Amino acid sequence: MKPAADSCASMDALLLDYAYGELEGASRREIEEHVALCPRCRSALMEVAQTRHAMAALTAEPAPEAGLESLLAYASQAAEQRKAAAPTASFWRWLVPAVSLASVAAVGIVFIARPSHDQMSLPVPAMVA
Repeated sequence: MKPAADSCASMDALLLDYAYGELEGASRREIEEHVALCPRCRSALMEVAQTRHAMAALTAEPAPEAGLESLLAYASQAAEQRKAAAPTASFWRWLVPAVSLASVAAVGIVFIARPSHDQMSLPVPAMVA
């Protein structure tokens, strides 16, 4: 019996936790039962295990100090550039609402200043004699 695809989707989130031994109880039993029946999830679990094994063989290397300094310098430079570009952003912040308000006011004035039907003089048809 092959598991349904939606069942596999719900297991994807748990495979990594299972591979690292972080699941217990019912969740652990559920994923073990699913992996026993599902070739796709079993293959994914094997890939995680192989990756963990390969990573365990690597030696830990400390982060280089130059890299940290370079990263901090880049972040500082990006912050300065963003600060220099801020005036144009604030320009648009007030311009768009101001133009919108002016448009609404103009439309309002047109409708208020327009003569009402009572004030309009309707043409009187000529009497034919």
